[in-house]
Amino acid sequence: MDISINCIFDGSSSNFEKLAKTVNAAIPAIFQELLYQYILLHAEEYKEKLSRELNTELIWKSRNENRTTKIKSLFGEQSIILPLLQVQRKDTGEKIYLTRYILGIEKFRRIPKVYREMLAKIGASLPYRGGVDSIELLTDSKVGLATIHRAVQEIGKEVRGDFKIEPADDLVLVADGTGIPTLESGKLGSEFKSVSQYTKDGRLLSVGMAVGPYKKTTGEGSWEEAFSAVRESLPADFAGTITLVTDGDPTIANAVRKLLPDGISLFLQRCIWHLFRELKHALWRDRASQRAQDKKRRKLGRKALWRLLKICLRVKEAVHKKESTRKQYISNAYRDIRYLATWCMGYGLEHACILLMRVYKEKGFDGAKNGVKCVTTSRQERMMGTLNKRINVGGAWSDKGSLNASTLRLAGYYNGWRPSILDIYDQQKERITYSIA
Repeated sequence: MDISINCIFDGSSSNFEKLAKTVNAAIPAIFQELLYQYILLHAEEYKEKLSRELNTELIWKSRNENRTTKIKSLFGEQSIILPLLQVQRKDTGEKIYLTRYILGIEKFRRIPKVYREMLAKIGASLPYRGGVDSIELLTDSKVGLATIHRAVQEIGKEVRGDFKIEPADDLVLVADGTGIPTLESGKLGSEFKSVSQYTKDGRLLSVGMAVGPYKKTTGEGSWEEAFSAVRESLPADFAGTITLVTDGDPTIANAVRKLLPDGISLFLQRCIWHLFRELKHALWRDRASQRAQDKKRRKLGRKALWRLLKICLRVKEAVHKKESTRKQYISNAYRDIRYLATWCMGYGLEHACILLMRVYKEKGFDGAKNGVKCVTTSRQERMMGTLNKRINVGGAWSDKGSLNASTLRLAGYYNGWRPSILDIYDQQKERITYSIA
């Protein structure tokens, strides 16, 4: 069935700007007429659809009355005339506005969900004021800062509820945190805790996040909250292994161990880049850094770093070898790191020794031993950079506000989320036709 709308434009002006403004001004009127005809055309169809959803018979209560109402869309806030379609449930007598159901606008709302999703996407990608200016520039309509903020909070919370892991025989998780400026969190700010899945095809999939104090392991804003989506979406019959790639923070591994069901093996993989960086810090505490005044201590520090570098390169190389060769490489790496720890203790490098022995005792290279190719958190660090480019712009956020904005940003970049209106358009674009007489 076709919807016919007749428009007549004055084409006498040779000024392109005036012509464009004329068309732009006509779009809201065209949009209103399109809505009006569409509602009348599909009223019976939607009445039957709603009747099936509610599993009850519906009777017409009001069908002929027109009412002026306000709705917000891409063309701004409009006072438009729509047919007031009201039906009544035969079993309970409850009255339902069918017009809202057809347009997809919830009760007590003026903004359709598809438009709120678009505002949320804009708010997660741009500063709110930049989003307002962009919308006005492109559509000649105004949107309030608070409207975008509410959309970001609502849709972000909804999208985070859909986070889940991809099915895999053996699960590889990458966890890392970054500092973000939040209200009443002091100079350090809050820690954004992010958990991603390293998929079979080498992608990073964001599967969990939380915002709260540093090193928090339980409760709201903790690592347990960040891993809760993984635990909830883990199949009941999962019989594989889980490899956790981290920067060595023990609170992350402890949170995972508390949430995992019995019988599932957890293997750790230390980020080799962070390990090298932490050794440099430990040597600084041992007064053996490259800026130490004692030349002998500087030489000891260089030697320790060089030996660890060779161990880390061996770990990186091992993941590309056959299983038997790979296990031998990692066994040698454990042997060498223990020897290096003993060597450091012998020369009074106490903090370096403690760090290296912790890696040895926690079996920090078992991920590589099992063939996991992700031996650093570098891609997760890049994800954190993507997040900071938005959160660090503007004033301080609340914990929940930053969490919802970050959810939308990471879901859009890494999980393929986008406003549903784009999916609807992709499905319908082959069927949309129009003609100009």
